Amino acid sequence: MAKIGGKWMAIMVAVVLLAGVGSLAYSGVFSDLFKKSPAESAKAAGVAETAEAVKIPLKALDSGKALFLSMESEGRQLYYFALKSPDGAYRAALDTCDVCFRTNRGYRQEGDQMVCNNCGQKFACDKIG
Repeated sequence: MAKIGGKWMAIMVAVVLLAGVGSLAYSGVFSDLFKKSPAESAKAAGVAETAEAVKIPLKALDSGKALFLSMESEGRQLYYFALKSPDGAYRAALDTCDVCFRTNRGYRQEGDQMVCNNCGQKFACDKIG
């Protein structure tokens, strides 16, 4: 077996680590690091924002997956989400829990439910709004 020098050993270790991080990211362990920001998601979905209104193309919501967005209003950043619920209605709400809103952790979607990222409170998507 050939002896590997320090430089080549470091390169091999880096490649193995990067491959490991890639597979962990693919499996969801580090997926938050690779998610789009609300602004990037909105732009990709075709969302148009003005001082008076936010226009979301309905086809951007047809998948049933929540689209997490943000906007500035009166000098404050507001976070919200929009989705098409299982009953076929288009819905939107602020991305803040009514129980622990002070934590500013927001929600995540798990199937047909929205779940608070802090306290775990769940509610059905068709109960939004």
